[in-house]
Amino acid sequence: MFFPIGDDNPTSRTPVVTYGLIGLNALVFIVANVLSSRSFGSLPPRVALDYGLVPNDAVWYTFFTSMFLHGNILHVIGNMVFLWVAGDNVEDKIGHLPFLAFYLAGGLFADGAYLLFTRGGGHIPLVGASGAIAAVLGAYMVFFPRARIRIFYWIFIIIGTLKIESRWFLGFWVAENLFNWLVLDSANMSGVAYAAHVGGFAVGVTTALLVKRRLQSGSRITKADEYSGFVPRGEARKRRATAPPRDTGPTVIDAERIVPKEVFVSPREKRGRGEEGFFGIEEAITDNVKSGRIDAAIDRYDEYLRMRHAKPLPTTTQIEIASEFFRRGNHEEALKAYRRYLAHYPGGADAAEAKFRLGVILARHRNEYFRAREYLLQATIEHDNPEIVAFAKAELERIRKFL
Repeated sequence: MFFPIGDDNPTSRTPVVTYGLIGLNALVFIVANVLSSRSFGSLPPRVALDYGLVPNDAVWYTFFTSMFLHGNILHVIGNMVFLWVAGDNVEDKIGHLPFLAFYLAGGLFADGAYLLFTRGGGHIPLVGASGAIAAVLGAYMVFFPRARIRIFYWIFIIIGTLKIESRWFLGFWVAENLFNWLVLDSANMSGVAYAAHVGGFAVGVTTALLVKRRLQSGSRITKADEYSGFVPRGEARKRRATAPPRDTGPTVIDAERIVPKEVFVSPREKRGRGEEGFFGIEEAITDNVKSGRIDAAIDRYDEYLRMRHAKPLPTTTQIEIASEFFRRGNHEEALKAYRRYLAHYPGGADAAEAKFRLGVILARHRNEYFRAREYLLQATIEHDNPEIVAFAKAELERIRKFL
């Protein structure tokens, strides 16, 4: 069993619509059970027939009411967890009212796909929010392909958690639903509306692709969008490069910073040290980062660090290496790489981002709360991304009890 339990994708505003939809679905389930004489935990048949979407006898309002009904308590909990994981970020990206309209439209199209393709069970009512939520999942994959989703897994006696990029997890999820629909359950006898899942997901992907370019052309493109895959790599940096310089204020001094920004080595000295190999590695790492071959750059980075008289990598190269370690969940290497960036470029364009990431790593993975607080406080002052500032403040509030 694999089940999402969260993601590493902060938001800049409260997802009131997502929370409202979760609350409404839970309330409807409770009310339907309280009004029923049956035992609590499953949807009364009369309610399902009256307000669920019956393929052979569909009434217009059941296209909407069926979205808020669930067959049993596990059904509603499972759907709401998926909505909680993905809904807040999609709502944050497109706005509150557009998200509500998108959610309802996704559910309608998912219902339509079920009616169009169902070949059995014409009198069995369709209930559940999974079609609408599938549309949200499709949009999430398009907007945030590299966002890392935390997965709970249970394989026989092996239990644990792991993090997977959304494009892989959600890609597998829709592939599994497509296979189940077309191969294992072609007669639609399992009781699971796979056609609605696939239809909703397709609508979500299509809609997100259509609006993504318009959203990308807005003024709120940030480094967080670049990290999560919302904009092409380097786009946020290009836009920041056109902005006027800003005073970053005082910075915390680390021991690693007592290093000159640049180390000039003459050709003669280079030959005397036998460092031709070193300078080749540095150039190869930089070229790989510029051309988007980040895996190749990471492979050479460890070799580069082991060389003597290591000359600092260019600013963009060092920050990209650090950020790639962070995205991969290799927090120890990310910690070292971000500190190396600040040691050489304390006033660099990405110094505030490096401090924010260091604060998160120290707070969540090293339990060094006092040191984390220093970095996070600086991030709230220096960072120009309101989403990151809001996340840093939330993290400061979370670790306050440990200080």
